[in-house]
Amino acid sequence: MRRIATVACVLLAASARAATLKVGTVYWGFNGTVVPGRINLLSVELANPSPVPFDGELRLYKDSGVGGRVDASLVEPCFLSPDGHRWVQFYPYVRGEHEAWLLEWGPGADDRCELGKLGALGKLTLGPPARVALYDPGAATGMSGDPSIKHFPDHLFPVTVAATDGLHSVVLSHAPRWEPVRQQAFLDWLRRGGELHIVQGDGGRYPTFSDELAVLNSPRERQHVGGGLVLRHAVRPRDVTNDFLDKAGCPPCEFAPEPNYSGMNDLEQPLLRALSGITRPKHAWGLIYLTALAYIVVLGPLNYVFGRKRRNYRLTVLFFLGSVAAAAFVMHVLGRRGFGEAAAVHSLACARQIDADTYDVTQWANVFVTRGAEYRIAHAAPHNLYSGCSDHEAIRGVIMNGRDGAFVVDIPLYSHRPFLHRAKLTGDHIQLKVVAWRGTKQLEELVLALEAGFPEALHDMWALHGGLWYRLARQGSELRAATPGRQMEHFFPDQLPDDLAPPWQRGWRYGQDSDDDEVPPERVLARYRHVLAAREVGGSRFFLREFARRPPDDEHAQVFLFARAPQGFAVQGGRFGRQVGFVLYCVDVFRPGDGGPAP
Repeated sequence: MRRIATVACVLLAASARAATLKVGTVYWGFNGTVVPGRINLLSVELANPSPVPFDGELRLYKDSGVGGRVDASLVEPCFLSPDGHRWVQFYPYVRGEHEAWLLEWGPGADDRCELGKLGALGKLTLGPPARVALYDPGAATGMSGDPSIKHFPDHLFPVTVAATDGLHSVVLSHAPRWEPVRQQAFLDWLRRGGELHIVQGDGGRYPTFSDELAVLNSPRERQHVGGGLVLRHAVRPRDVTNDFLDKAGCPPCEFAPEPNYSGMNDLEQPLLRALSGITRPKHAWGLIYLTALAYIVVLGPLNYVFGRKRRNYRLTVLFFLGSVAAAAFVMHVLGRRGFGEAAAVHSLACARQIDADTYDVTQWANVFVTRGAEYRIAHAAPHNLYSGCSDHEAIRGVIMNGRDGAFVVDIPLYSHRPFLHRAKLTGDHIQLKVVAWRGTKQLEELVLALEAGFPEALHDMWALHGGLWYRLARQGSELRAATPGRQMEHFFPDQLPDDLAPPWQRGWRYGQDSDDDEVPPERVLARYRHVLAAREVGGSRFFLREFARRPPDDEHAQVFLFARAPQGFAVQGGRFGRQVGFVLYCVDVFRPGDGGPAP
């Protein structure tokens, strides 16, 4: 009986190894392009032509170009029945178009497929956030007549707003048959600032939406849903072109002009490097130097004198080996341990409001630990997306993006791990009611009433309207525009913080010891508030290949609040010590009247 069971196990294992996969269609982003410096959507169609099921893990990783791996692998469990096929989605962080990505599902040479590079499936092409027409693959609806407006199958729309950085606007002529989680993700994308164009279907009627999407059934030709814009056009899908939408005041998203000087290719690497520098092991250099000097004295003159006196080579060798071992141990202790450090997390975040206390969050964080171990980094979100944002380091860890996502990574003793995080998170309750609004092209007066729960400690507050920035001041339970409107280049500092700027643009401190060890982390983190604000509005004066967001219209303003990060943004678990973070909230407000958002 035992022999039969053993043979059955061997046959089962052989069958499992025989299962293979084939990669079909590959979608990068929403229209075949990826947005540089963002977490992008990658949809892959898989087929199992073998007679046995596949039940295992898919691993997507970036190739170093010499056969190695870069960053951490993105892992996705997959079950595929014999002769079956399915779509699988990943969320990789992409920096440039020359990256090579490999999808792997087994140890064999045939158990991987190259993606992204020229000649491979799904070549990487950079572009700004896309305008697409959603269509139902089972029906010929939602097809735009303009070939520059790409078609995207509605069933591949992501299940979290955190994966929609690559989406600018949507043309829709039908009511998608989405499950609740996908409906919610679409509404979250719209409320955080998306642009939706509803057109008539083949029957000459507007689609009728149900459940969560019923808010789109308003007969108004133009309405705001949260911070997003919804327009109805009495045309068929084939009549929708970019020229048509341009005339409606909705041009497609484009890369902003590059700055006159060499800005940053992305914010992630310099910002994560700056966060990593806030907490560093404080080595006792005086003791290290004294130990090195004593080591030289012991192995040199003292060892010579000891050998001359004892005239016993065994004792001399033991003395020599003991001195080397003792010096190595002392150096190990002094060099590897810290003095007074504790585990800590430092973070910065941009949070675009979805509703009063829910936000679409981009977070840059650094975890510093005092014990070497494997750590599970996770946040209190329905779906978490992570990336190490590295293009040169192989990270010993795996990223499980999506539902209950986590970053499981090995962090050595007295070391750190920086990472990027995207999620829908719960934050401070921010509800702003417009009390007074005077001025159209330029604000003459803006007064906003605050509801209970508004964060008390705010480090900076601004309003953006008509391309002009206004500093806000708090007076009791109100915010008021306290300065005349100014262009960004006159409102914010002209230069990046030293630790973010390229080396040739840094101040006199570059190449010298930083005094950040003596500066509280709160003050260090506050340096970057202007850079975060510039990124949120398309700050081409700081960044290369940046894209301009849809500017607020005359009835619309954006309020930016720089505050301490709430508890809902923290890394979960008690192993990470003190957590210090800041967030730049972006909240949309509207002039009372027709410009207000739908409930």
